[in-house]
Amino acid sequence: MENRFSSFKFSKCLPLSFILGLSIFAQQVAHSASFEPRLIESLTALQFEQGLSSERKITALIEDYPNSQTAHLMMADLLAARAGIIDPSSLRAHYSKPATLHQLDGLRDEIRLRWNQINSSSPASRGLIPSSIIQLSAEQKSIVYVDTELARLYVYKNEGGKLSLSINNYTTIGEKGSHKRLEGDERTPVGVYHITRFIKDRDLPPLYGTGAFPINYPNEIDRRHQRTGYGIWLHGTHPESFNRVPLASDGCVAMSNPDFDLIKPLIEAKNQTTVIISDKTDWIAPKDLDVTRNVFNALLQTWVSDWESRDAEQYLRHYDKNKFSSKDHN
Repeated sequence: MENRFSSFKFSKCLPLSFILGLSIFAQQVAHSASFEPRLIESLTALQFEQGLSSERKITALIEDYPNSQTAHLMMADLLAARAGIIDPSSLRAHYSKPATLHQLDGLRDEIRLRWNQINSSSPASRGLIPSSIIQLSAEQKSIVYVDTELARLYVYKNEGGKLSLSINNYTTIGEKGSHKRLEGDERTPVGVYHITRFIKDRDLPPLYGTGAFPINYPNEIDRRHQRTGYGIWLHGTHPESFNRVPLASDGCVAMSNPDFDLIKPLIEAKNQTTVIISDKTDWIAPKDLDVTRNVFNALLQTWVSDWESRDAEQYLRHYDKNKFSSKDHN
């Protein structure tokens, strides 16, 4: 019997380096019960043309997560390959509504993004840290970092001033991407915010899943740049859908309910937990972060000293003249 899997490929193919890296990763998570490692394990079996094995893995995934459209799509692609359909994207002919076509592309984007960031070569898995997290106060037990480009949400624990990665989850942002500017533009803001409170699921429509953490958008910088809007939250997903495609919300940061439940104990409401949302992350080693922290603290101390000296010229040298003006004051 002809091996139909030899022509199987996703419409958005992934680099061989990731495939090889994932073969090792899949072995490490073989006994894991979480959704993402099992999804990646199934994908690895597909890429290595392990027909029966991949079918068993995807079938088990669907049984455990029947509301995962991603798992159902992988099964559809598997069956399409068996039927001799060279490019599974031709399955689009079976869908007539534009929204369905958009959803199909989004699901494949989700698979690609999950694959790229869960393997051992991703920056977070190699112990690198976002350079913008310079220092936490002793009172802050954790910080949330969202990378909109990678569709990932990270939670770092503050362990005696050192950052320890505790959560690395797939997430969804606004349908039109990042850099929110206007109310209703369906974009997710980029900036530094904090959690203002926690809203329990019983006080929310089903759309928000098992709860929500509102953030203080628009903050002072947003208002300075005349950015408008409100109601930007970190929240779960409707019970009828296990997760959403990368660009799907009205501007919020959304994740599966199990993932949301994992971050809940690590977040303190009422202005305690900082949330950084970035569209491009500069990853650095912890030792390099120590250097950045020392430079920043030295700069801050110089600012404090110049402020205390009451020497206006010394003090004002710290400010960009193009962004700060004395207006009508001397």
